[in-house]
Amino acid sequence: MNLQEQLNRIQEMMTKIANEDFTDYGDLSNPDKLKSDFDKYISSDEPRGVGKIHQSIGNNLGEIIEILKQDFGFKSIKYVGEGYYGMAFDVGKNKIIKLTNNKDEIDGIEYVLEKQKELGGSVPGVVHYFNLKYYPTSNVYAILMDKVKPLSKKEETIYTVIYYEMANYSDSDFWDKYDDSNEDIREEFIEFLIDRLESPRPEDELPSFKIDEYDLVNYIDTYRELLTILESNKVPTEDLHGGNIGRKDNKLIHFDVMSPPKK
Repeated sequence: MNLQEQLNRIQEMMTKIANEDFTDYGDLSNPDKLKSDFDKYISSDEPRGVGKIHQSIGNNLGEIIEILKQDFGFKSIKYVGEGYYGMAFDVGKNKIIKLTNNKDEIDGIEYVLEKQKELGGSVPGVVHYFNLKYYPTSNVYAILMDKVKPLSKKEETIYTVIYYEMANYSDSDFWDKYDDSNEDIREEFIEFLIDRLESPRPEDELPSFKIDEYDLVNYIDTYRELLTILESNKVPTEDLHGGNIGRKDNKLIHFDVMSPPKK
């Protein structure tokens, strides 16, 4: 078989998968959005959330959805979207169910659930988790959590860019430069961040945004408030990028907390 024949064979296989898999959606109110994300997974070299879940459950999504409705007591489920490690569903009553098979993420959620027990309520700065179930036959976890308002694309991008510059740790060089008493050093650093937002690196896979210094400083200070709250409550901030931040009661809140460092 020559190279062209091999390529044709691969294309036939991928087309077959796209046409046959994930066709049973169960009682899902918006399967077209899920199909769109699944099609992106088919054409991608590296699977994201939908692709990772598909690798675990195959085309049994409809069955999983029916089980989720029974186990969590909800009448309808609407697909919301995907992250890097999983996919999320709106189940009404301001709650979300997320499917994931990432153990680090599950360890982080279990850590937060334990802290919720200690505090007798929500952990400051962290989305509230209600329940966690594991489905061994599919090797997938279902997480019931509060629904949060997503950030604007601009705000998400800003927090992701400063995360790339290690703003998610209060003892990092990022804050040394940001707080430097030498105004020239501080201004140079702010200008660097503005340039980073206006001309993102190809590996960032982020849109470009124009922003002035005043607005950027406000965003950075708001991020720092969340970081301070999380660190004071011993919540891991390893994954505190814009994609894992939302807003509830007009305050930033962290979700998809990763597991704490091993002692």
